[in-house]
Parts: sequence; C-alpha cells; structure tokens
Amino acid sequence: MDEPATRDAVRRGWSPGLVCALALVWALILLGRGAGADGGRDSSAPRLLLMRNGNVVQGKILRSGDDFFVQLPGGQMFVPGTLVRLACVDLQEAYEHLRERAAAQSEAEAYITLAKWCATQKLFVEARRELATALELDPSKQSARDLMTRIDILARDAREAEDSRGAPRPEPARPKSDKNAESLAGLRPELSARFTRKIQPILTNNCAAAGCHGPRSDNGFRLQKVAHGASSNRLAAERNLASVLEFVDVDRPAGSRLLTVPRGNHGRGGKPVFSSATGNDQLAELKLWVQAVAREDSIRELKGRPVESAHVATKPRAGVENPFASADAEIGKRGSVRPDRVRQASAEQLDPFDPEAFNRARKSKVERR
Repeated sequence: MDEPATRDAVRRGWSPGLVCALALVWALILLGRGAGADGGRDSSAPRLLLMRNGNVVQGKILRSGDDFFVQLPGGQMFVPGTLVRLACVDLQEAYEHLRERAAAQSEAEAYITLAKWCATQKLFVEARRELATALELDPSKQSARDLMTRIDILARDAREAEDSRGAPRPEPARPKSDKNAESLAGLRPELSARFTRKIQPILTNNCAAAGCHGPRSDNGFRLQKVAHGASSNRLAAERNLASVLEFVDVDRPAGSRLLTVPRGNHGRGGKPVFSSATGNDQLAELKLWVQAVAREDSIRELKGRPVESAHVATKPRAGVENPFASADAEIGKRGSVRPDRVRQASAEQLDPFDPEAFNRARKSKVERR
C-alpha cells in the first residue's frame, strides 16, 4: 500500500499494526504472482536437444538463428541446427514427439525402433509399452520378444545398481589446464586452446585466405577470419570448429577428409595445401589434433558414435544399440559425400520416424525380393 492509502486508512480508525499487516500481505501476493510468472517462463524453456542420431544433449540452450548454443558444465557447445531433430523441455517431451511419429506409421517395426531408443535413455517402462504395441500389431515379431527380455535384464541391473550405490566416489585428480582456455563444443580446455591458437590459424591462413573456403564459399566448408582482439572471436571460433568437425571421422581419424583432401590438388593453384617443409609440420600438428578430438566423448556423442568414458550422461546405455546411429553413419566416410554436400546430408539423413521415408525403404526391400 502507498503512503496516501496508509494515511487514509489511519484516519478511518485502523490501527497502524493492522495497516502494516495488510501491506505485508499485499506485498507477498504481488511477489507470488511475479515468481509464478518467472517460473512459468523457466519451465517452458528448452533444456534438451534431441539429435537426429538419437542422442540427447542437455544444458542451458540458446537459439542462434537455425543453430543452437548449449551451456555445459565444462563450457559451451555450438550445435548446427541441421543435426537437431527437436529442442524440448525434457526427455519425456522428446519421447512423446517420437511416439507420435511412430504412431503415424502404425507399423510394428516403428514401435520396436522407438523401444530401442527408450532403452538407450533408461525409459524402461516406456520401452515395454512400445514393444507391447508392436506385438499387438504383429504377434509374430520375435525380435520384439527378444528385446523385451533384454530390457527386463537392463531394468533389473539398473535397479540393483541404484540400490547398491554407496557414497559417491571422489573425482580423480585432473591435470591442471590453462585457466584462460575456454571449452568449445564440449572439448577439453586444452584441446580448445590448441584449436584457437594453432589449428584455426593453420586452416584460416591456408584455406580461408586462399579464397576456396572463406565465409562466402559454396563448397560446404566455410571458415571465418578471426581478427585479433575482436569481441566476436568466440562466436567465429565456435562456427569454425563446427565446420571443421564435419570433416573429422571419429572412427577412422587418419582417413578424415580434413586430412586427406588438402593432400590432393587443391585451391586456386591446384596444388596440395601442405607441400612445403612448414606445411608438413602444420599437417603433423593437424593430425595430432584430429586424433585427440576423435577420442573426445562429446564429439563422438554428437556424431552418434559409442563413447569411451562411463561418466557421460547422454551416452547410449550398454545392451541396446542406438537405432538412429545408422542414419548419419555414412557422413564423414571417405568418398561417401562431397564437401559441398556435407551440410545438406546432415539435414537429409534418413529419419526412422518419417512415414514417407519408412514406406520408401519398405518398398525398396519388397522390390529387391
């Protein structure tokens, strides 16, 4: 209550104590309304990205045009929009989205695929429900019965692990890293620092400067020039790293197009990029970085490949393969796509829950018979 209203209430015979109490109640009501409005906005904000390869990335999500930035405990990750199926509030919303797409197909195989995804995310109750639906549509599906047995075992193991969980184990000591190095795309700070200080200059000076891979190039591999001390360096580095990672094969690092393409006739002069003695040293530096990045859990996860560390929360769980992994497994293999098709291929990969794609694949199988 404001001062005039308070004075008026006192003139009417209300005690000062009663006036203060009413003012306090009114303030609490307004505070509750404000908190409720803020809570509503926070609860609807996306906190999870459902990737086209079936993995999920969780964190504080910010949209940048068609792309996304995800704030992770170890730093910030730039995720191209072509790799994202859906930005959602939580895992349950992601599941409901996939369930609607499976229902549109009304095929037992679609529900089995969804059950596999549920199992990789420890949604065992939902996985059983999808398998039950699959068996209703096609009681002869032995694969659904086998998967039901495997999921029962996984669920039991998960319960036992939860029951036997004791005091949290202390984190192993980590080597100290450069405090000024920021994490890009979820990379460890030391790998991020190597990218910004060595790898990015090598690529921008040899590729972007030559004109064949500048910001306006139309061949699918674009690099932005990074000006010393510019405030936009962070964003440029994130975008450059995203472009570079599309040409890294995490399963066969030595065969990555980032390493093989520059060895052939390249650029305006039609010569190998790294042909001089200095170029050989730069190529060796690039090889070491690619090999290290290929072992990074965050990068392997983003590309839908198995990760090595057990601490990654979004790692597909053992026992059931990620049913979406094959959708983008061909991207990055030598000769499978042209450089100018990499981004387009990421957007056009087979969607197991797309009714038209499912029907085309089924028709192709029938014709081959």
